[in-house]
Amino acid sequence: MKKQTEEKKDHDVSKLDASMRTAYYLAKEFIPNSKFSSLIELQALNGCKELTGKVYSHHSSVTEMQECLAAVLAKSQNLQDLNDSPFLGVMIDETVNVTVHKKLIVFLRFIKNGEPNTVFFGNHTITAGDAAHRVNLVASNAAKNTQKIADFRRTLNNIHFFFKNSAARYERLRELHRAFEDSGFVSLKEPCSVRWLSLTKATESVFAHWQELVLALGEEARTNATAEGILRQMQTHSFVAIMHMMLDILPIIDRLNKCFQEQDVNLSKIKPSVLSAKQRLTDHLEEAGQTEQGFDGARTGTYKTQNLTYCGAANIQAYQAVRTDFIQTLIDNLDERFPPDQLDILSSLGTIFDAKMYPVGMHLLRQFGTDALDVVLNKFAPLPNNDLPENERKATLVNRDRARRDFPELKYALHVDRTKSFAEVCKMVILDFPDQYPDFAVLANIAMTIPVSSVPCERGFSVQNAIKTQSRARLGDTTTDNLMLISMQGPKNVKCASFK
Repeated sequence: MKKQTEEKKDHDVSKLDASMRTAYYLAKEFIPNSKFSSLIELQALNGCKELTGKVYSHHSSVTEMQECLAAVLAKSQNLQDLNDSPFLGVMIDETVNVTVHKKLIVFLRFIKNGEPNTVFFGNHTITAGDAAHRVNLVASNAAKNTQKIADFRRTLNNIHFFFKNSAARYERLRELHRAFEDSGFVSLKEPCSVRWLSLTKATESVFAHWQELVLALGEEARTNATAEGILRQMQTHSFVAIMHMMLDILPIIDRLNKCFQEQDVNLSKIKPSVLSAKQRLTDHLEEAGQTEQGFDGARTGTYKTQNLTYCGAANIQAYQAVRTDFIQTLIDNLDERFPPDQLDILSSLGTIFDAKMYPVGMHLLRQFGTDALDVVLNKFAPLPNNDLPENERKATLVNRDRARRDFPELKYALHVDRTKSFAEVCKMVILDFPDQYPDFAVLANIAMTIPVSSVPCERGFSVQNAIKTQSRARLGDTTTDNLMLISMQGPKNVKCASFK
């Protein structure tokens, strides 16, 4: 009797283990929980003895299993690592899910064994007036604050969905394109409200097919009021002029964004990238770009043989005001998002730890980086201000005098191998020189913790969109978070996951 009881207990444990592994597999492969029952049945038919007989296969049971898995991952996998990390970085970005709810995806960045790591920390719904809206891209804010630009993006969105929702309309657009040219058809793109890079593709697609779109909408406008409204917007001088202006401005913003889309961003390249973007935008304030100069609609009143509306002198003047306001707002937002003092700190940390920037000649190395070190020390080891109350004085993270004394020797040590990357140098200082150069080990930890890369957030968006699809739009926030956590933090191979 005792043996039979133990065998039954072992079988029940094995059955639960197999069920948990199946629930884990569903989460890792973005498979709806409704497929759990049929997947269990398939495994039983294929000879999995543990899954024969009665198995709890209701979707709520699967959700409970995944909640347990997510709780274990959240509690055990990174808690100790987060506690052990000398510094933590918070990475926040904004996105929209399939139900058009704005979300803030949050990651924590920490240091382990001299290397930066990131962990998923939740995907939160944004409420009205949330201060976290400020993390949105500067270009997105500029567009929202300039009504004509917001109208332009709204029209792009209307064009996209008008043709996307009808296969017949899309095919007619393709036919018109083939009649005009032999080059490939550029699919219409949706300008996502919080992903500024999507506006580039949307603008490029409308620019490529403006004439075909006007003709197709003209045909539809005879019986369709929506088509008539879109057509009226597209044929205004301001829409076409903004479209050309955007094709000059957007690449500047795109290049800046791509600077942050590397896995390991070198801090020393951020300042020149931002300053370059600001200067190019300033140039456009003074003179129109190449694409915009090619648009002559203000003089002719036409574009690609089609008549434009609202081409009067007052309308042209109003467009110029919109153009100036938009570009200036972009510049102002860049200043706000990347304050000069913060750019100096990032650049200075890059100068200290990027051995590739070190001069070749040893005689030039002695004075190299001393100004950069002063900038960093003024931030992380400020001089004491005895006039302030003790609780208001800034914390000192490193020893100023010792850091200045050790810096020449550190430079000679790093100069030996100038092929190492910024991340490799920081790791070496953290792991190999914490006793010789303790202040620089602290600064290297800070440099590696600063969350400048957007890669983790972009991956999080992809995981969110793979989980919460049109067919799974009713997934709750908690369930979505659990599935995202399992997908991103759980072992990649289900064989490596233990459910004991």
